[in-house]
Amino acid sequence: IPKASLAAILIFTGYRLARPSVVKHMWHAGLAQFIPFIVTAIAVVGLDLLKGVGIGVAISIFYLLRNNLRVPFYYQHSKYKEGKEVVKLELAQELSFLNKASIKQVLDNIPKNSSIILDATHTEYIDYDVLELIKEFHATKAPDKNIQMSLIGFKNVYRLPEKLESLKPIDVTPQGTEPIDRTAGAYKKLINQLNNK
Repeated sequence: IPKASLAAILIFTGYRLARPSVVKHMWHAGLAQFIPFIVTAIAVVGLDLLKGVGIGVAISIFYLLRNNLRVPFYYQHSKYKEGKEVVKLELAQELSFLNKASIKQVLDNIPKNSSIILDATHTEYIDYDVLELIKEFHATKAPDKNIQMSLIGFKNVYRLPEKLESLKPIDVTPQGTEPIDRTAGAYKKLINQLNNK
């Protein structure tokens, strides 16, 4: 094959893979998508195909792990006049073993005589290690600290341990009372609140 023809084919193929509309689309998808894309394109041109793709895969894995660690759940923390506290954790779409440490830290810091609601309504996947953590907290730590626990939205797909299947959603908020203080947000804010007690 003449080198000029091969070069033309490669240039055309490269243009189709990284044409301006694709670059624009990746830019609007966010930095977590754009940075691996642009670094891969530059590395392929600057080094070679195999090294460029390898660098792109490594950067993509980094961003995937970073995003997975960042938001394991959102919370709503309510305090009532009677001194009762209710913490509702709305779990993320996917919970891997990477989220276990942050969930464990929050569960360990839940105050005595309070209530916790774990909401997995929008969760598609929960790692076995995280389920074991929830099971252990329900079986040992929650009774020791007099913590009332409720599970919402845990579907059969998650293959919960048998002991947790009997844990039905319950109303853990005091009847007829409004909270005197309520906060919400990402998990780091809740960890700071619980640690500052």
